[in-house]
Amino acid sequence: MYFFFSEESREDYDRKKEDDKVSSLDELKMKLRAELPWNVIFHPTHCYINQLSSDGSSVQCSILVSQDMQMTASLHQVALPHLDDITFPSPASSVTQLSRVMDLLSHQISSTSPQDSDSHTTITLNLVLHLLIAIRDSSSSSITSVLWFICEQLRHLINSRQSYSPDFLIFASVFYNVSPHAYRFIRDSGKLVLPSYSTVRRITVSSAMSPSQEQSSNTFLHYVSQKFKSLSSSDYHVNLLIDEIHLRQYFDYVGGQVVGSAHNTMQAATTAFAFMITSVFSNMKEVVHVMPSCKMSGETLFDMTKRTIIGLERIGFKVIAVITDNNKINSKAMSFFSTPPSISTQYPHPSDASRPLFFLFDCVHVFKCVRNNWLNLKNEMRSMVYPSSIFIDVITRWWQIVNVKTPSKGDRLRNLYAKPLTLNDSPARQFLLYFLGWLKKWKDMDCNGKLTRETHFAISHTTEGLLKISDYCLHVLKAKYVLLGKFQTDSLEARFGQYRQLAGGQYLVSLRQIYECEKKIRLLSVLKLKMNGRPVTISDFSIDWSQYSESDNVTIPPVIIDSICDDDFVQCEDYLPVLVYIAGYCVHSIHKKLKCELCKEILTCSSGNVDQLHNSYIKGISRGGLLYPDEAVVTVVQVNYIVISKLCESENFRLLPNQRESAVQISLEMLADYDSTIMSENPCVHHSSQYLTKLILWASSNALLNNFCSVQNDFIKIDTKRRKLQTLS
Repeated sequence: MYFFFSEESREDYDRKKEDDKVSSLDELKMKLRAELPWNVIFHPTHCYINQLSSDGSSVQCSILVSQDMQMTASLHQVALPHLDDITFPSPASSVTQLSRVMDLLSHQISSTSPQDSDSHTTITLNLVLHLLIAIRDSSSSSITSVLWFICEQLRHLINSRQSYSPDFLIFASVFYNVSPHAYRFIRDSGKLVLPSYSTVRRITVSSAMSPSQEQSSNTFLHYVSQKFKSLSSSDYHVNLLIDEIHLRQYFDYVGGQVVGSAHNTMQAATTAFAFMITSVFSNMKEVVHVMPSCKMSGETLFDMTKRTIIGLERIGFKVIAVITDNNKINSKAMSFFSTPPSISTQYPHPSDASRPLFFLFDCVHVFKCVRNNWLNLKNEMRSMVYPSSIFIDVITRWWQIVNVKTPSKGDRLRNLYAKPLTLNDSPARQFLLYFLGWLKKWKDMDCNGKLTRETHFAISHTTEGLLKISDYCLHVLKAKYVLLGKFQTDSLEARFGQYRQLAGGQYLVSLRQIYECEKKIRLLSVLKLKMNGRPVTISDFSIDWSQYSESDNVTIPPVIIDSICDDDFVQCEDYLPVLVYIAGYCVHSIHKKLKCELCKEILTCSSGNVDQLHNSYIKGISRGGLLYPDEAVVTVVQVNYIVISKLCESENFRLLPNQRESAVQISLEMLADYDSTIMSENPCVHHSSQYLTKLILWASSNALLNNFCSVQNDFIKIDTKRRKLQTLS
C-alpha cells in the first residue's frame, strides 16, 4: 500500500515544523502556549518553567532555559543529569522538545505516589544519588572518598543487576585479602553491598604474581621489574636482605604445577631463602625472589646473590648493602665477592667496580647473640670482666644508636644517641668509634669473660660497616641524615611472620603456602597503589609465556623422550586396572564439561566388553554409576602414564612453569608416533578426535601428577618417622 501526500500537506507539515522551532528566549515566549499547566517565568537571561505541589508549598519539578537556549531539568529541586534518553544540559531547539521534557517530569511525579512505594523509593534514592554526586564532584576535601563509597552503595541499591566499578572491585579485593572472615561477616550481615566471594577470588587467582613463576631465568625478578615502574626516585637505593625460613617438607600439585621441591633437586625443600629489598630513604620493601633449598652451599648462595644484585641493577635499583644474619653460609657466600675469598665490610660492586657493596650482619641478630653470650657464661656473676651495669649501659647505648628508624626519635625521647647520623660530628658517631676501640681492648684482654669469637667478630664487623655506610650515604649520595635502623632484617622477619599467620598460625609452612601468601601480599601492594591513583594495573604483572621460544627451556623440558616401546607397556601392566579406572574418570570429566552424549558413547565401551580383566577394579568398586572406558581411551592414559613416569625421573622437569602442559604436549607427540589411528573415526561434528584426546590427557595428567605428589609425601612421612624413632631410641 502506498501513501501519497499532496503539496498542501507537505507545505502544512513544513510550516508546523518551522513554527515549532525556537532559537531565542523572545521566540520561545511567543510560541509557548499560555494554557500550559505549568508556571512560566521569563527573565532577560533565562526562562523558568515549574510545577508546584498541590498545596503550593514547594516546587515539584522545573525546567530552566538559559539565554544560549540550553535547558536543564530538576526534580524536587535536585538537578537531573539525564532523563530518559535526554542528557542535560540539552539544547532547547523546539517547543515539542520542551513539552516532552514536561511530560517526562510529570510522569516522574505521578510515579512517586504513596501507592507505588517501590517506585517512590527508587526515585528518592536516585535524587539522593544525584545530589551526592554533585557534592562529590564539586568538593576537593577529605570527604570525597567517603562520598564515593556512599554513591557506590546507593547505585547498587537502585540497580537490581549488580555492576561494580573497577575502583570498587579493587577496594573489595583489598578488603577480602586483608581479612576474608571480616568480609564474609559484613557481606552476610547485609549492611553493605559487596561483590560475591567468587568475584573477588577470581581477581586474586587471575593475577600472575606468585614467586613460583619466577624460578625460570626468563621470568626472574619479573614482579619487581614491573613494580619499579610505579616507584619514585627515593625508592631506588636499596638494601638486599637475605634470610631463610624453615619449611614443612611437602609436595603440592596446584594449577598444573608440582610445588615443593628444592631449586636444584627433586627432593622436598627444607628451607626457603628469601631475598628482600628495602629502600634506604623510604618505606618501600618487596620480596624479589624466593629460592627453595634442601642443602645450601656457600657457592650456590653466592651465585644467586650476585645474580639478584645484577638483575636489580639492570632494572634500575641501586643496591648499597647486603644484610644477613651471622650464619657461616652467608659469610662464606659473601666472601666470594673478593679474590681471594675473604670476609669484609666492603666489596667491589658486581655491576660497577667503582662503587662499593657493603656487607653487614643484622643488628638485631647480633644483639640477641650478645644477650645469649652473657647469659651462658659459666661464672656466677655473669659480669664479662666489666661490671654488669657498665656492660649493660654500653650495649644498650650501642643498640639505641643502631636502632634509629625515624628522624624524630631522638627529639621525642630526648636522647642524643637516638638521633640520626648527620654530617655534623654527632655524639652517636663518636660513641661508635669509641665502641670499636672498646671491643678491641676487650678482645686483647687475657680473661674468660668475653664474647664468643663469632659474636665478637659480628658486632665489630657490623659497627665498622655502619660507619662506612653512613659516610657513603652522607658524602656520596648527599643524604641529609642516615637512619641506621634501615640496615636490619626486621622487615624480612616480619614477612616470615605474615606467612605463618596467613597460613593459619603455623610455624612450619609448606613451600606452596609461602608462594600463595607472597602472591596475596604482592596483590595487596599493587591494589593499594591503584587505589592511590598510581598508573598500574594487575595485567601489567602477567607473564606471556608465548613470547619464549623452545630454546628458552620454558615450554619443552630438557629431558628428551624419543619414543615409547612395547617394553614400556609391559612394565605398566600391573597398574592397568588402576589406569582403566583413571580413564573412566577422564571420560566422566569430559562428559561433565561437554554435555555431549555422542562423545560419551564414543569414549565408553559397550556393555558386552566390560568383563575384560583390566576392568576388574572398576567392577569391584562400582555400584552402577562408574563408566567403562573404550580401549582407545585406556591407550591414551597408558601413554600419558609412561611419559609422566619418565619425566618425573628428571630433575629438570621441576624447572618447568607448568608440568601438566609439558606432559600433555609430549604425550600428544608420542601418540602420533605410536598409533595415528587412535580415535580417528569420530562421528561427532562438534568435537574433533584431537580435541577429545587432549582433554583426556589433561584430566589424566592431573590425576597422575597429583598421585606423584602423594607418593612423595608418603616417603617423607616414612623417613620422618624413622628419624624420630632413631632419635628416641
